Amino acid sequence: MAVVADPAVAVTRGFNLNKDTKLMHVLSEEMKEKLLELAEKGLDVNQILSELLEKRESAINQNIKDLSQIQAVKEAENATTRHIPTAIKKTIREKYGTKCSAPNCEKPADQIHHEKPYAKYKSHNPQTLKPLCKGHHELWHADSRTVGG
Repeated sequence: MAVVADPAVAVTRGFNLNKDTKLMHVLSEEMKEKLLELAEKGLDVNQILSELLEKRESAINQNIKDLSQIQAVKEAENATTRHIPTAIKKTIREKYGTKCSAPNCEKPADQIHHEKPYAKYKSHNPQTLKPLCKGHHELWHADSRTVGG
C-alpha cells in the first residue's frame, strides 16, 4: 500500500488514511511480512483473512450455542448462581474483545451485562450477555429503571 500524505487523495484512491494507519499499527511486523509474502505469491490475502474470520465467528457461535444448552439444563435444575461461569466469560471475551460493546466506546469492558435481568430470569445465557464499561453498565441500568425494566 502506497503512503499518501494528503488525506483527500487517500479517500479518492479507495482507502481511509486514518483507518489504514491504525490497522498497520495493530499488526505486528511479523504479521505484516507474512501477509505481504502471501500477496507477493499472488494469493488473495483478503479472501484468506475473510475465511479465517468466518471460521472464528462460526466457532464462537457454536461455543455460545453449546454453552446456552448447558445453561438451560442448569436453569431447569435451579442450579445457577450469580457467578458467571468462566467458560461463558471466556467466550464473551472471544466474541467482543476487551472493550465495551457500546457503540463508539473505547473503554475497557470491566462488567458483563445481562440483557435479561439475572434477578428475574436466573440465566447466564451467553446469547444475552454483553461486556460493558462501568459507565455504560450504570447508564443501562439507570435507563431501564426509568422505563420500568
